[in-house]
Amino acid sequence: MQLSEGKQKMGKSNFLKQIFSVKNSPRKTHKIITIAGVKIQVRYNRHKKKIADFMRLFKSVRANSVLIVEPNDCHYEVIPGYAKYLTELGYNVDIFVCNASQLDFLTDALNKVRVYSFGEVPFELLMETHSVVKNYKYILFNSSLIYFPGVRRDTPKMVPVADYLKHVAFDRERILFVQHHLEQGGMNENLIALADLHNQYSKKYTMVNSQYFGDIEITPKNEGVTRFIVVGNISPWRKNHSLLIDAVKNLKKVRQDFKVVLVGSGKLDNIDDEIAPYIELCGRLSYPDMFREMEKADFFLCLFDPENPDHHRYVSVGTSGSFQLIYAFAKPCIIHSEFAKVYEFNWDNSLVYDHNGDLGAAMEKAAAMDGAAYRRMQEKVMKKAENIRRLSLNNLKELLKLIDEKTTKKD
Repeated sequence: MQLSEGKQKMGKSNFLKQIFSVKNSPRKTHKIITIAGVKIQVRYNRHKKKIADFMRLFKSVRANSVLIVEPNDCHYEVIPGYAKYLTELGYNVDIFVCNASQLDFLTDALNKVRVYSFGEVPFELLMETHSVVKNYKYILFNSSLIYFPGVRRDTPKMVPVADYLKHVAFDRERILFVQHHLEQGGMNENLIALADLHNQYSKKYTMVNSQYFGDIEITPKNEGVTRFIVVGNISPWRKNHSLLIDAVKNLKKVRQDFKVVLVGSGKLDNIDDEIAPYIELCGRLSYPDMFREMEKADFFLCLFDPENPDHHRYVSVGTSGSFQLIYAFAKPCIIHSEFAKVYEFNWDNSLVYDHNGDLGAAMEKAAAMDGAAYRRMQEKVMKKAENIRRLSLNNLKELLKLIDEKTTKKD
């Protein structure tokens, strides 16, 4: 059978690619050259000027310093808590992130902390060329996996940070990893989790919960309009916002002295004229602006749905930044019982409901709560948060001590 001219050219092109091709590596730190089926990686440095600019900004490593690195442009909310613990343990802290402006508030709150942006420069390239990295006592990776565009999270396709540390001149035993996906492994035993979920995964991790956000204010219940808040991108795999729409419609029938504030990117459908006055969409805010909304709020709406398989991760292999905000700002949460029992929330420190359809009734109880009852519940939240904070600080202290003992023996 005679091939068309177009197919002949396509076949020839594919054949040539098998013999010789040049591609960028996923992080654009290498050229991958394929010659007759043999792949050769050649490092190139298109970021040379940016690295030089960074080096001019960066100062020498201070004595007894820890480096925190966030390779992704997310999880910023976890960094302040770890920086706080480390400063309490007597360390100086330097932080490398994609966008340092996200953490501007932190350097004002903690004078032992410095924050630097590496922007578009791949973090591993920066660390390899940064000769002073070896002078840190520990390196803490705030994410143990890299989120590439187009790769869904919570899948095996996520790339471990450890894969990019082969050329970093630093003792692997002195690197710590925060794992946000407990089903994933790690390159060593220095694995940190934000919560102890009391399951087979939790046993591999040291629980160090991060719940510090700088200089914030713990506020009493509003006397007039009760303010509910939801923080996080409007996405069904994070929260079930349709539950909120139904709850607001039901609550409006019995009282009108309430407002629901949503902070996070995304659109919320089905807001008709009937409930629009009761819902405020703030969109994505800076951290300081989000903190102000948290201070003005009375109750935190978790919106976790046990009927959504995507939400099962919150009780099995992951947690939510919602809990860090609840603890830090002492905001009683409204939460489904399936999630409440795992995180040890109860009617003393939160409002718990058993069925999705009961969310509106729980919000009604919250709105009807007087200031004295709210204060008692808030004190229970603060007590719970303080217990977690103390345990987390001690856990981190013991983990660092264990690392020191191991590396001393090795030396």
